[in-house]
Amino acid sequence: MATFYVSTTGSDNNTGLNESSSFQTLERAVEAMHQSKGADTVYIAGGTYYVDDALKLTSADSGSSIVAMSGQNVVISGGTQVSGWTQGANGIWTAPVDAQDVQQFTVNGEKQTESRYPDVDPSDPVHGGWLWGQDLPAGYDAQKSMAFDPSDYPAGEQPKAGDTVTVFTENGYSSEVLTIASVEGNVMTFTTEANYDLGAASRYYVSQDTPDNVGEWSYDEQTQTISYKAPDGFTGEGGVVSGDHSIISIDGADNVTVKGITFTDTASSSGDPTTAAIEVNDANGVVIEGNQFVNVGVGVALHGDSSGNTVSSNSFEHTWSSAIAMTAGTSGNHVTNNTVDHSNEVFVQYGSIDMQESAGNQIDHNTI
Repeated sequence: MATFYVSTTGSDNNTGLNESSSFQTLERAVEAMHQSKGADTVYIAGGTYYVDDALKLTSADSGSSIVAMSGQNVVISGGTQVSGWTQGANGIWTAPVDAQDVQQFTVNGEKQTESRYPDVDPSDPVHGGWLWGQDLPAGYDAQKSMAFDPSDYPAGEQPKAGDTVTVFTENGYSSEVLTIASVEGNVMTFTTEANYDLGAASRYYVSQDTPDNVGEWSYDEQTQTISYKAPDGFTGEGGVVSGDHSIISIDGADNVTVKGITFTDTASSSGDPTTAAIEVNDANGVVIEGNQFVNVGVGVALHGDSSGNTVSSNSFEHTWSSAIAMTAGTSGNHVTNNTVDHSNEVFVQYGSIDMQESAGNQIDHNTI
């Protein structure tokens, strides 16, 4: 059993055993936890820490705690900082991005809009800023193909293979983010199936290669370049990209505590969570308390045989899917005194606090 300290001004060559000899990275602290083979405590000093893969706790870490030092603002980001910006024509800045998965871009903690057609219409978010599907010709799979009206698009701007399409399915129950595999006439076919039919009642928008409105961004996977139509005063500072991965993964580690930390900068490839800012697999007695989750795919996800865990007094803001998800097989968990604001911003068909074949949970005193 040991106590370790982490500080942005520390060094991974230090012992980590006191504040004056802190580690610099959370990865080194987790490595030290594994080496100590006991119930350890990691105290994190104020600052922002970037992790490009999940910090993984296993059964050897049972009884351990990861906590922010009292009164200090600790942020753990799953994103990658963007630097090396070049200002070009029409107010568009570009920068190289050293990341494998780019689904979200924030500037100084504010989520920016991925470049799209039609543009967002804040005054009419349900009907404005969307296109509508058409009747699908015979011979196509309605869950994998959607017809469109070519006259909806300016010349040269029709959908093409590789574009992503965000669509509410025909019945309005679910939303999907799909990638176009091919376009034949006025029918786009996707690389994967939607959960429900994509008929004439579907509303959708299409990603664009080049941002045309202030606050919009796009990413070119081939050149690994982000483009951003920046507002006046943008200096190239504060940009972070992120993709779909967990920040902390608690796998078979019982009685772990995570407390007082802000988690940010993850995305979600689907609304059915396989990752989360804090992902718990087959673990019992975990306490996730007093944390903040902002601009993440899913806040907390409990999987497998996870039971007897407590998720309490956390705040969740701007999640792609659920704030808290309990998937099949979980049971007996307590979700209490959390606040949830702007959940399910991309995938609407899941609960802010979501249970799927999960039994015996107590959910009380949460504000959504």
